[in-house]
Amino acid sequence: MSEVYQIPDEPKAGRWENLATQPLWPLLAGMLGGPIFGWAWLILNALAFGSPTIKKEVALVLSGWVGLIGFTLLTFYSVHVGLLPKEAIPYMRIANSVIFLSVSYLIFLMQNRSFGIYEYYGGHVASGWIGLFIGFFIGPELERIQAEQLVIPLIEALL
Repeated sequence: MSEVYQIPDEPKAGRWENLATQPLWPLLAGMLGGPIFGWAWLILNALAFGSPTIKKEVALVLSGWVGLIGFTLLTFYSVHVGLLPKEAIPYMRIANSVIFLSVSYLIFLMQNRSFGIYEYYGGHVASGWIGLFIGFFIGPELERIQAEQLVIPLIEALL
């Protein structure tokens, strides 16, 4: 019985290997298109090149999404009960950007370390320009749909 040596950070390319891009592209697409598109692409990228930290990345995305929704609900509830003035809402949205960028950057750092190994050993690297443009045009629409279908009904139910 022979054992195979495995590097702990060694990526194992998945069936979507042709879609693997530098982790910077999904990060930039998220900045242009919002959290839904950016985080979905980061997870797709992790699956494509076989990120060894995929479970942590998915957990970060889920916790970030819950954090964004929760902080939004907390902000509107605080305004409703009088803890915050209505004028504070735009300033509280800055915290949503901080949550999104923090989670995205942490995932970027996790992927970047393993992606270097993947690329060095000949893994396919696709260009991210197309995804960046798709994120720019589709991302804001996804954010609007999430707001209309999830966030606004939750706020109305809370208030």
